[in-house]
Amino acid sequence: MQRFHLLHRRSLRRFTIGAGVIAGGLVASAALAVPIDLTDAEPSVTDSTTLHIEGIWTLGSRYWAEFSWNEEHNIFQVSAYGEDTNQPPDVDLRAPSDDQVFAAEDPIVLRGSAQDREDGELDGDALVWTSHRAGELGMGQRVPLAPRALDTGFHRVTLTATDSGDLSSAETVRILIEPPIPEGFARIRAGSFEMGAPEDEPGFYVTEVQHEVTLTRDFDMCQTEVTQDEWLYIMRSNPSIFGDCPECPVENVNWYAALEYCNGRSLVEGLDPVYEINGTDVVWDDEANGYRLPTESEWEYAIRAGTQTAFYNGDITDTHCRDPNLDEIGWYCGNGELTTHPGGLLAPNSWGLLDMSGNVWEWVWDWYGSYPLGPVIDPKGPDSGYNNYKVHRGGCCNELTTSCRSATRGTKPPSFSNQYLGFRVVRWVW
Repeated sequence: MQRFHLLHRRSLRRFTIGAGVIAGGLVASAALAVPIDLTDAEPSVTDSTTLHIEGIWTLGSRYWAEFSWNEEHNIFQVSAYGEDTNQPPDVDLRAPSDDQVFAAEDPIVLRGSAQDREDGELDGDALVWTSHRAGELGMGQRVPLAPRALDTGFHRVTLTATDSGDLSSAETVRILIEPPIPEGFARIRAGSFEMGAPEDEPGFYVTEVQHEVTLTRDFDMCQTEVTQDEWLYIMRSNPSIFGDCPECPVENVNWYAALEYCNGRSLVEGLDPVYEINGTDVVWDDEANGYRLPTESEWEYAIRAGTQTAFYNGDITDTHCRDPNLDEIGWYCGNGELTTHPGGLLAPNSWGLLDMSGNVWEWVWDWYGSYPLGPVIDPKGPDSGYNNYKVHRGGCCNELTTSCRSATRGTKPPSFSNQYLGFRVVRWVW
């Protein structure tokens, strides 16, 4: 499955998006837009290639429409919804000028042509629909060119609406075709959040000062911590103290070993290793497409999933070992029985991530230091660490509730390892 993202519109004529459901019916008025009815289309759930068009609405809301290629019926199917309303947006392609309008009773043909990354025209039409009656977009047309013919990367697609009198209006959009989400991963969309904790949160520590962080790139994050089975496949030996549990998180791994695993897994899967490792000297290659540790800000952004409470499912209600909220999402001193547990047994956050609180601490990329006092963009932490310490996050199966908060920061030398310290991996979306 490939996913397509609308980056921006590149035409003087507007391809307008509004709030609310998609409305049908042609408008025989020079000043009004021509709505195209997509409400009856259902997305294909399986065996489909998905075209995902996404942009920024005029009020800053995100909207998107999904066009799914149905293998069995050889057609596209459509669904759409908005971030704020969970309703499909209005998709209006305007007539070319104020003194020209689409005929009210004519069927409308909506076509799409595509160009590859070198701006070469692709054979056939990328998208073709024909209206069954005025204002409604039928889904029965064959599509000569499926979206899979486009490689991942940036492309331009032109959408053209034409009536029976050959009156046409066109818009060109720039799209980014995404790779599929790997199995066992969650796609984390770029965004901004308030990192850290308020001073009145139970367990607050002075190094958790709140500040705004903006992440500008999407990334895929493993839904669970790296398991002993996954580690063994790449590294050929299992260092875990709580061994003989293939689905439990690997632990007793130091920071450098976690990087070695990332590089090893990248090579096995035909990806570019992210890290150049020479003893204790490590260089991160930003252009590499392989696996890596999350930054500390990526980790907290991911666990919060839009929340600002102590845990992603609510506030902290107990500072020792009896918190009903933490019972639902993490293994800690109240339910962990001092041992690790197989991944994925407790409730995920709204982005599909599991075991972010408790089970094992998780190494992140950053050196340990004070947070910045103002807004930051894509931070990777300080250049060196206080006491030469690296950061680990999330708490573990023998910790108090306060250590499993979304904002809690743990620290250890990068050479340190024990049975309560593991990690999870991420990748940029390429």
